[in-house]
Amino acid sequence: MSMMSDYLSVLVKRVKATGKFDDIRFIKGLGAHSAEKPVTGFIAACTLKEQTAEPYFLGTGKKNGTSGVKFSQTAKIQLYAPLDASGKDLWDKVCALGSALFAADKQGAVGEMKVSEPAYSKDSDAMFSVVSLKLERFVSEVVCDE
Repeated sequence: MSMMSDYLSVLVKRVKATGKFDDIRFIKGLGAHSAEKPVTGFIAACTLKEQTAEPYFLGTGKKNGTSGVKFSQTAKIQLYAPLDASGKDLWDKVCALGSALFAADKQGAVGEMKVSEPAYSKDSDAMFSVVSLKLERFVSEVVCDE
């Protein structure tokens, strides 16, 4: 199970290593509002939402196939913009971040990605946009004839 929860951190580390997002401070998501008020720079709050596990079977019958468990998880990165940023600044930044996360996924675990339009958060008094990622991992057991 922990394999999945570490994967969001791996993606974020790879994105940070590109050096293109040095103006974003990545933090663990704590709740519905950003870490500071007013928001002085771009802040990305990273959270893992629900996780599901379901059995799967691939192959041509019991003798030669693979079965195992498919873990699915939703990750959310809420990107808050500083007061002096425009909606377009935020949109460009969140789209670039989404693309970079997708590109950083060398394991092919990102099944789906969505980017939400900028919205306004009263709690943090800032605009924000959300990158949602659906992460999937297959853990297999080889089926063999007993």
